[in-house]
Amino acid sequence: MEKVKPIVLNITNMEWLTTSEQHEKLPTEVQLQWANDKWDYEQVSNWLNNHFNASIKDLLIKQVEEDNAGGG
Repeated sequence: MEKVKPIVLNITNMEWLTTSEQHEKLPTEVQLQWANDKWDYEQVSNWLNNHFNASIKDLLIKQVEEDNAGGG
């Protein structure tokens, strides 16, 4: 059985529902390593809301290929 590799999500155009003071501390773009290729907009949005303790209004998500095979 093949092990599922984590993927990378490139999240851009992040718009937050926050006060201007909070907004300055929040990112507009992040790369997020996701455990598998089964994700949707709502799951990613909820994760970001919880992680940054703020509500996100809008974002764009693109799954990107990770080139490094990992070595040790």
